[in-house]
Amino acid sequence: MIRKRYLPPSLVSLMIVYSLLFTFILPYQALNAQKPEYPVTTIDGKKYYEYTVQPREGFFRLRVNFDISQEDVIKYNPQAKDGLQAGMKILIPVKGEEPDTAGQFIEHVVEKKQTMFRIRKMYAVSEDEILEYNPQIRGRSLRVGDVLRIPVKTDSNLQEKEKKESTTAVKATNEKAKKQAEESNSVKFSNILRARKQHFKIAFLLPFNLEQKHESSDSRFVEFYAGSLLAIQQAKQSGKHIEVFTFDTQKSDLHLMEVLRDSILTEVDLIVGPAYADQVAMVCDFARIHKVKTIIPFTSKIHDLESNEYIFQFNPGPDTELQKLTEILSTETQTTNLVFVENPYASVSDDSNQLVAQLKLLLRNKGTDFQSLIIDPQNTSSLRNAIQPSKENLFIFNTSRINTISSQLRQLKSLADSFAVKIYEPYAWRSSKTEKPSSFYLSIFRNEYPDTAYEEYMQLFGEVFNWLPVTDQPRYDLLGYDLMNYYFGSANLPREARNINYPPHDGIQSTILFEKASPRGGYINKQLNHYE
Repeated sequence: MIRKRYLPPSLVSLMIVYSLLFTFILPYQALNAQKPEYPVTTIDGKKYYEYTVQPREGFFRLRVNFDISQEDVIKYNPQAKDGLQAGMKILIPVKGEEPDTAGQFIEHVVEKKQTMFRIRKMYAVSEDEILEYNPQIRGRSLRVGDVLRIPVKTDSNLQEKEKKESTTAVKATNEKAKKQAEESNSVKFSNILRARKQHFKIAFLLPFNLEQKHESSDSRFVEFYAGSLLAIQQAKQSGKHIEVFTFDTQKSDLHLMEVLRDSILTEVDLIVGPAYADQVAMVCDFARIHKVKTIIPFTSKIHDLESNEYIFQFNPGPDTELQKLTEILSTETQTTNLVFVENPYASVSDDSNQLVAQLKLLLRNKGTDFQSLIIDPQNTSSLRNAIQPSKENLFIFNTSRINTISSQLRQLKSLADSFAVKIYEPYAWRSSKTEKPSSFYLSIFRNEYPDTAYEEYMQLFGEVFNWLPVTDQPRYDLLGYDLMNYYFGSANLPREARNINYPPHDGIQSTILFEKASPRGGYINKQLNHYE
């Protein structure tokens, strides 16, 4: 198993971010340069530019330079269906010379048991014509949910009646598919997944701080971005077309407001970010107004989750933790002596202080017995007096600041030599070197990785980036990797898909189960695991 760790200096960190940006991301801000002249050729009476694809050039740059969509690039250049490659020769129709195809196509959604022969007969077109305008199905059989562009005959011998009949047939087909898909929520999810789009636009809003001369980039977000890009690269290799737009949000609200004015964000299918809790409200408002799915990867402080259906909150937050703890403690107290150790100096804004206050209230309502010790952090004698020798003794502290109770934790560790002593450990304590007794904790992350998948991932990471992650508990690169794989595997539904029961997803590090926060709200990850 790969264990190498290397923390790059600040300059190297910045170079890593720039390398990621220019290797995977098109710097579209510089795409407005004037278009040069290219050789022109005439084929079947139509004029085309003969163009050579440049390094790191994607469909978006072609759209800006030539005002041509990705679909039309593939239409005229079927060899580009798996992506553009540097040096590839392609044809781009000269504007004003290409035929007007508006209104000459209809879309057909493939149903169960429909074959190419049946579709050809339905629309009176040849197989070659279907393949010409749908290069994505070359070399494979039709699949349920495939969306086909069918050319409509417009010559003088096509009667208006035939056009109407074709349109009626398409409407009937689509209505039938829609009705079947809505029979149950599970069937709906399955059908939408089969028909999901294969072209995605994803925007990352992360604080790389590239413009800060005296501040290095945060390695956590560099690694999160790198892991995300690995998943995107694998999705591309599976046939998906993905455009990535990356914004350095820095730590400034004003800078984030400027970023959100960029028109490209209104066109993307998914926003990932931001990182800081105080920037979440602005991004959530943007997602609601423009109806863009948004994954909030880090913070759980989302004020409008229950009324914003476009938000996906990965961090379950204190409410889910409280619910899980209540379930565990209310069933274990028959054989457990539960003791709350409360520091009178703990801040009212301390997450653990708020958690303990609510937890005690819920346990009282359930009739669960417990002790409360309000003691100074330096006082350790009361801990011994609270212990019941015949039971397991579980201690829960009302502060998440482990350094303020280090002496009490050391005392409990000493008492554990003679009595059954255990503590509830906030996940943030997992990386602390402070001495403490045995514990149990709750986490959305696995406590160990699947060996084969982890080894393959680490090998790929090293090959692609030539450096290795340094974050630990949790690994931010694995978080980005798991979230993107979840999106492309389960959650990449069209914008109009609502009230979906998403299936659980087991990533390398994260277990994900998004559930509705409220009937009209967004989604929250409820997969919180109990580890001893």
